[in-house]
Amino acid sequence: MKNRLGTFAIILVIAVGCDSPNERLVNQLADTSQEVVRQRQEVARTQHEIAEGSKQLVNAIADSRHEHNELQRDLQLQRDKLESERKAIATERRFESVLAPVISTTGVLLVAALPLVLCWYLLHGLRDQDEDVSEVLISQLVRQSPELLGTRNDRPAIGERARAVSEEEPPF
Repeated sequence: MKNRLGTFAIILVIAVGCDSPNERLVNQLADTSQEVVRQRQEVARTQHEIAEGSKQLVNAIADSRHEHNELQRDLQLQRDKLESERKAIATERRFESVLAPVISTTGVLLVAALPLVLCWYLLHGLRDQDEDVSEVLISQLVRQSPELLGTRNDRPAIGERARAVSEEEPPF
């Protein structure tokens, strides 16, 4: 539209010509032409500012998208790290929940077995060969029919025992 106005002004100047007595009309056309030129320059400057603003806006949007992508990436890394920590804690809890009763039961069994082990050690560990012989003798005495002593009829008299002992050879 502004080009049309400028073209109209030029055509009007040519049509009226320079020789016209109406100088006022020529001045008005010159003023109008200058006004059109000034408006065109202002429009060009405004368009240049709009283009610069659009370029800055596009750059700001690109920077914002880039920052947004970086934040999304960081957020995803933090989520992955948090998820791996959660899995590790869950595995620890599961292992601890299985391990605690096993350790507890083992401890109770050991505590219960300690007196039994102590008794076994005292009964069998401190024994020597003389005690074994004593035990066999005591068991023979307790029986109803002792094998080592024999019956009353088989026993020699006290005097015969003394002779038998004196006739034997000394062991050394």
